[in-house]
Amino acid sequence: MRSCIDAYNAHDTATVAAMVTEDADIRDMAAGERFVGPAEVREFVEREWRDVASDARWELGQVLVDGEAFAAEWVTSGTKDRAGGGFPATGKPFEVHAVAVGLLREGKLAEARIYYDIAGLLVQWGLMPAPGRWLPLPVESTRAHRPPRLRDGTASEGRSASARPLVAGRADSYPPVEWLTRRR
Repeated sequence: MRSCIDAYNAHDTATVAAMVTEDADIRDMAAGERFVGPAEVREFVEREWRDVASDARWELGQVLVDGEAFAAEWVTSGTKDRAGGGFPATGKPFEVHAVAVGLLREGKLAEARIYYDIAGLLVQWGLMPAPGRWLPLPVESTRAHRPPRLRDGTASEGRSASARPLVAGRADSYPPVEWLTRRR
C-alpha cells in the first residue's frame, strides 16, 4: 500500500497501474464509477490531477490485511484548481477521508470499493452549502407557490397547506425546491 501511495504522490501513473491485476475491478462508490484493469485505473488517477487538483496528495492511514482481504483508509488533499467532470475550478483547498475495502491477488489490487463523503467534498469546494445551512421557506411561501390540494387533486377549501399530508412519489405533494438552497 505504501508504494502505491508513494507512486500516486510522485504522479507516477504507470507504477500505480502496474499495481493492479489485469482484471482489477475498482469502484468509486461515491461517484458511481467503475474502472476495470490497469489502463482504466491509470486514466482514473490521471483524471484526478487533470480535472480536480494538480497538487492532489494521498496520506495513508490505517491498513488492515487478512489473507487476500484488505481495508485501507487515507486522506486525499489538494486545491480544487482544475475544472473538469462538470465542476469548475474554485481555488479552494480540500481534504477528504476515504476508505477502500477489497481483495488482493498475488500482491496486486484485484478488487476495491472506495467510499468517501462526496457532499463534504462539494462543500469544501464551495459548490454546495454546508449541512444545517438550509432553511425551509415558511408555509405562506409554499401556499403562494401553489394552492393546497387534497389527495384527489381538488382544492382544499381553506385547509392549511401544512396540514396536508405528504405523499411519497408525488412531486406536487412536496414544498418547492427553493427551500433547499435558501441560506440562513
